Amino acid sequence: MPITSVQRDPFARGEYLRQSEATSETGASCAWCGQRPRTLYRYAWVDDGANRHPYWGHPFCNVRCRHAYHDHT
Repeated sequence: MPITSVQRDPFARGEYLRQSEATSETGASCAWCGQRPRTLYRYAWVDDGANRHPYWGHPFCNVRCRHAYHDHT
């Protein structure tokens, strides 16, 4: 599962990371819209400080579903 940087915020001194997973391996669906695309992503916010251990949370289709989920809940 490759990890990539999605968005960097130099003023907040952190970045969003994305980890991909194949739905055929897990059978999971998007936590917001319920779709089952070929690839789901888990996102984590990581500070520039000493805490570089991300919490990956729920799987999502894309970053828009992640933002909608966290703005709604």
